[in-house]
Amino acid sequence: MKKTLTILLGVGLLATSLNSLAFGRPSFETIDTDGDGKISYDEFMDAAPSARFSPEEIFKKLDANADGFIDQGEFTNQPKRTGGRQ
Repeated sequence: MKKTLTILLGVGLLATSLNSLAFGRPSFETIDTDGDGKISYDEFMDAAPSARFSPEEIFKKLDANADGFIDQGEFTNQPKRTGGRQ
């Protein structure tokens, strides 16, 4: 019984933590201040909270095609479709 309660409590705390992380992240539209459908380096740096990870490194990782912008697909970490069915 005690073990079950501990597990349930742990799962509840994990769910709460994940929920706060999901809602703590600004939306794509919030960061894309000029509304052009992509996030520039400057827009990203303006929105980047102080964190233990370098915002420059995060930008590089999100900019999967290294074009200097983060599009909606890169932001949500979804592969960009290039036509046809996948």
